[in-house]
Amino acid sequence: MSMSRPFNDPTRKRAFSSPTVVFAVLVVVIVAAFAGGSYLIGSTDSFPAPDRVCDKALSRALGPSTSGLCLQNVQLSVSSSNVSQFIVPVMVMKPGTTTTVDILYLLGSETVGHKGPIQNVTTSDFPEALSVPSGKVSGQVVFTDPSVLSSGRGFIIYRYAVAAAAGSTGYYAILPPFYFGAYPALAVGAQPDLLNQSALTTWGYDGVMQSAEFAIPSEIVGTGSLALVNATVPAVPSCTTPACVIISHSGT
Repeated sequence: MSMSRPFNDPTRKRAFSSPTVVFAVLVVVIVAAFAGGSYLIGSTDSFPAPDRVCDKALSRALGPSTSGLCLQNVQLSVSSSNVSQFIVPVMVMKPGTTTTVDILYLLGSETVGHKGPIQNVTTSDFPEALSVPSGKVSGQVVFTDPSVLSSGRGFIIYRYAVAAAAGSTGYYAILPPFYFGAYPALAVGAQPDLLNQSALTTWGYDGVMQSAEFAIPSEIVGTGSLALVNATVPAVPSCTTPACVIISHSGT
């Protein structure tokens, strides 16, 4: 699998049935829920949230198949108090541990303006961890054992096991199948209240993401036993690391 374009291999793309009007409405509703930004976990001061927050709006948009799940909406957002800052969710785990991450994929992204072909994410498609700032796919943090947590018309949620090796301390960007833009940060071996701001500047790029043409919108909606905090990251006008360059050209 190519490091610079890990999920754009045409042989990995699979056909899916044509979208219907109902599906188009579903996608718009779910994307609107993602864009709201009011469901982020944690605080802008980078302290851990005391409890998980279930995103009821997202569950309603997806329908009855997710009614028994506590879905989270873990995404980057622009600071409400300063448009030159981003609020970056950071998932913190210890080296030598394993937990789970749930990823929601919206199938048929061209219904909301993307021009790429319809895709179908399968159990053979795994997220990867990109080491920051080197921009190299790491074998120290691996995603395995995908299982379908829930599915419905136009979406599927996969639960992956994620394992961090004993020597995996560092910061990682998560690259899911057919990923779109920048995902939240994964910090292994960090203290939730003492994050490396220098490493997090990788998530501060505010230039154009070259990714919309071939991407399936997707979001992390479950973080297992990971500690989840929000870090305030200043916006930067250009990519300063190899990792940022890869993320900013995701899916192309």
